[in-house]
Amino acid sequence: MVKENAWKGTLSLRLALLAILTALTTVLTMVISIPIPATQGYINLGDVGVFLSGLILGPFGGIAGGVGSALADYALGYINYVPITFIVKGLQGTISGIIFGVWKPFKRFEMRMLLALLVGSVVMVLGYFIAETVIYGVAAAVLEVPGNIFQVTFGSIVSAIAFLSITRVLGIKANHGISSSYTRWLSPTAMIVGLKAPI
Repeated sequence: MVKENAWKGTLSLRLALLAILTALTTVLTMVISIPIPATQGYINLGDVGVFLSGLILGPFGGIAGGVGSALADYALGYINYVPITFIVKGLQGTISGIIFGVWKPFKRFEMRMLLALLVGSVVMVLGYFIAETVIYGVAAAVLEVPGNIFQVTFGSIVSAIAFLSITRVLGIKANHGISSSYTRWLSPTAMIVGLKAPI
């Protein structure tokens, strides 16, 4: 039998992390925004928050990434991008989180993180390219590809450094299967019964 305070503690921690990472993604997206007239979009630092959410929260990182980025679009006046961003950034965070924390295609921690960031980057660039092609045409969509590649590459590097720093500060041994404990900690069962968190 799980004690009530244990259940509340684990659920509260998850919700707090989700809220913090959603807010962080929103702020990072808004702090620097370079407009791209051809597609009415903009280059930003939001991918740092999206990837960090995926690495920390696993598949649930898609919620923080999608909601946080969409809120920034709305706040900055890019209303037409809100649904696109919600879907693309949500998929980016979810897929990177699945690869890193659930699927675990590689035993080595670093290789899983690299693949998660790489696939997430492809999802972001391809997702916006498809959406902008439909709305603005291929020529306009192509103009934003270099900026998106730069943005997502920068986001991957910074989020990887930030995540490794976090694991060091919290004393988590990354080379001893951090993601296996994430699968247990972030599962729906853990959300309900209050399994002990790895941090």
